[in-house]
Amino acid sequence: MFLILLLSRCCAYRLGDIVKEVPSALKCACENPESIGCIFTRRWAAHQREVSRQQKIGMLVKILEDKIEKRPWFKSPPNVTCIHVRAGDGLLGPDCFTNQTQCLKGRTSGQYYSKSKPFFEALEIPRLPILFYASTTHMTHHRTPYEWQRKYILEVASYMELFGPVIFKVNSEVDETFINLATADVLFTTGGGFGKLVREVFLVLRS
Repeated sequence: MFLILLLSRCCAYRLGDIVKEVPSALKCACENPESIGCIFTRRWAAHQREVSRQQKIGMLVKILEDKIEKRPWFKSPPNVTCIHVRAGDGLLGPDCFTNQTQCLKGRTSGQYYSKSKPFFEALEIPRLPILFYASTTHMTHHRTPYEWQRKYILEVASYMELFGPVIFKVNSEVDETFINLATADVLFTTGGGFGKLVREVFLVLRS
């Protein structure tokens, strides 16, 4: 069993990169044939032509609606705030929360993946319970010590606790996380492709 678990981790399921058509992510999309990523790749491939970002988001919205119709409990609970915090390789040092230079900046976007305290202070956070989502396993840029990630996550959570009780959902299953976030009443995301994708689907579902 231990060997099987190790082997399964060799192929990381990265939904944001699957939608961006990153080859290494596409190879891992269908380890679970019923995953959002696998269903998406099948529908995307069926078009036999270039698919725009807007069309991809439309496909994802339909996939989520189908999954929620069959399993309505997948939706985020009402009257809570959901936040997705980029941890993983978004950190360059242990003090990203208090020092933005210790947060990873995207080479092409110029945007920081993980965010420092001023970013969170600028958010209009309602006084509601907070579901706190993060992944400590996303390591496509470099390896980040888990001690740094734990420190960062707890510092962000400590700030969020000023607005309501924080319920940790760290390293929860990717598709469950995606559906929860996209169907939230209130959503905040930081950096990275997964957070951007969630927000795009969230905005369509709310329109």
